Amino acid sequence: MPLPSAFEVLKKFYHMKVTSVAKMDINKIPFVVSGAHLIDVLKIIGKYRHVWVVESKETMHLIGIVTEYDILKFLSELRPSEYSLGGAKPVSYLAAEIVDDVMTRQLIVATLEEYIKDALNKMRRYKIRYLPIVDESRTLLGELTLHEIILKFGNLLSGII
Repeated sequence: MPLPSAFEVLKKFYHMKVTSVAKMDINKIPFVVSGAHLIDVLKIIGKYRHVWVVESKETMHLIGIVTEYDILKFLSELRPSEYSLGGAKPVSYLAAEIVDDVMTRQLIVATLEEYIKDALNKMRRYKIRYLPIVDESRTLLGELTLHEIILKFGNLLSGII
């Protein structure tokens, strides 16, 4: 019996549930609670390149994400002060002290029922590398990363070569 082609493996991969690739152990997912200090956020981003923001550890209600790009904006963006007289005075986002000041609040999410193909389309359309897996209450259940997708597809593909 001939081995399946890479295209056939990809078609099967598309029809896998996100949960078969995603990290679903909440203890292995980088997250902080709203109000966390930026020092803690930067340490986590240094290791994971992103961090989810939840309302509380009890509810795990997802309210945001901070990525390396958010930190780039934080470090580089200058904006005119609302209170300056006699011209715009540059004020950096460095005035921010907590995660809520720099996080992205408008999130693209995936659900437990979604397929990899749908998740990939979202990632490509919105130019994102991280998708939280949430329930109908927006409880953080897991995460799907581009890195994990690449590893899983590579493992599947290496099984046919």
